[in-house]
Amino acid sequence: MYIIMESKISYTKRDEDLFRREKPYISLVPFVSSGARFTNTETEEHTMTITNVRGREGEFSLDCNGFAYVTFSSPHLPPDTVNGPEDLFVQDMAELLKSHLGAKSVHVYDGNTRKVGNSNFLQASTYAHIDHTSSDCQWRLEQWMAENNETELPRRWQFINIWVPMNGPVLDAPLAVCDYQSTEPKDLIAVDSVFPHRVMEVWNIHHNPKHRWYYMDHQNIDEVLIFKTGDSDEASSRYCPHSSLPPKTTSGTIVRESIELRSIVTY
Repeated sequence: MYIIMESKISYTKRDEDLFRREKPYISLVPFVSSGARFTNTETEEHTMTITNVRGREGEFSLDCNGFAYVTFSSPHLPPDTVNGPEDLFVQDMAELLKSHLGAKSVHVYDGNTRKVGNSNFLQASTYAHIDHTSSDCQWRLEQWMAENNETELPRRWQFINIWVPMNGPVLDAPLAVCDYQSTEPKDLIAVDSVFPHRVMEVWNIHHNPKHRWYYMDHQNIDEVLIFKTGDSDEASSRYCPHSSLPPKTTSGTIVRESIELRSIVTY
């Protein structure tokens, strides 16, 4: 039997009247005028059942559910700052993906470390989202192909995230993932994420009571979570909504350290 708990998940509130007039956005560009809104979206919390996969990890697969757990121990320590694909830990994780998926190539294009409770690092993302829309994935793929003089579109491409604790086990604020099979297209809303150098498009998630959320209790440093952001194979799972569960500790101590890598996988 699965061990389950209840936790609040923050979803993007539906506002059809507003979103007919203006596209949802989140701005990370400093405003000249004071009082300007950095977003026109609102969130709403819903208490959801979160199921622990511990002991039944093999029942979930990337192509069916949009996520999977893989056992792997890197011989290199994860860095506090991800400097690029030349980092040895990043190379280890890229090779893990390539081997596990039987891929032709894995290109890690972005990475972050989070130390929940340490203000010098990124904090947990405590709302349901997907890092890129399908259009944004396509743009990033084209950019990667141009940079590498690739002229032929891959037979299949995927955008896959790697998430692993830097120190374990995770005792608070674990990352939860939503089963692709429990989602519907109407749950997704495209949101512009505005940076000084470009506009990125992400999926935020509307609440759906059918959503099935999962996490791994006491996830350790050799238990790697991989999940999808995009996939060109329409017969497979296409994405995986995810969110950190709200931290229970508010004392200012570091309650979770993790590293996440975003990659383009080709076949």
